[in-house]
Amino acid sequence: MKKCIQCGNELNDNAQFCPSCGTKQPEKEQTLFCEQCGTKLNPGSRFCPSCGKERVNAQQAQQFNTYNQRYQSTNNGWTPRQKTNAPAVIVELSKRENMTAIMGIVMAGLQAIYALILFIAAINLTSFVVFSYAVRFWIDFGALAAISALNFVGSFKSIKFAKRILVNQVGIEKYYISIQKYIVPIIWNAVLLIYNIALGEEAVILGIIVMGYALLVSIIDIVYVRGFALNNQEELQRIEQQHN
Repeated sequence: MKKCIQCGNELNDNAQFCPSCGTKQPEKEQTLFCEQCGTKLNPGSRFCPSCGKERVNAQQAQQFNTYNQRYQSTNNGWTPRQKTNAPAVIVELSKRENMTAIMGIVMAGLQAIYALILFIAAINLTSFVVFSYAVRFWIDFGALAAISALNFVGSFKSIKFAKRILVNQVGIEKYYISIQKYIVPIIWNAVLLIYNIALGEEAVILGIIVMGYALLVSIIDIVYVRGFALNNQEELQRIEQQHN
């Protein structure tokens, strides 16, 4: 149901005139999409501003627009349309960023559990006056607790960034092309993994599992997220230029 623009009387959705005051109701504008790339078009546009594709005839356009209101084109075919006007490549990038961020939260949780185990071990060793042995556990606990906290913060920042790029693509290319944010975690997690392997003690198995998973997440991040961004770098540049 809709309301009359003049008197506010409730009307049927297809009513052209108000039965109460006789005011002609404005026609509902249909949202148009490019059949090539899915970009939203202005009603009077003949060509798509994104890909330059000429619009199809009215009947074909109506069929496509009805379909595209529910679905969007991606590299893997047609998938349900997200509730966003962001280009498909941005939606996919946001999805990948979210996925690796969730893996990062799991990683930080495992590190926190491992840090707790080290904390308990350090307390027990201290209570038994094995200070020389307890010092190493206290140091390991402090370092791992700090790393876990940083990973939690970084993962939630990634989730926030994944949401932001759906509405604001400024700086997106620089963010993903920069190698530093990917290499540093890989090196750091690799060092921690080697350190745990070198310990050769009872806690080493859990340490190897936790640090091995952390290293895996870092590698997935650079391959799955940054790799996708590099493969679509030109598209990201074009989107960012349009947004600016």
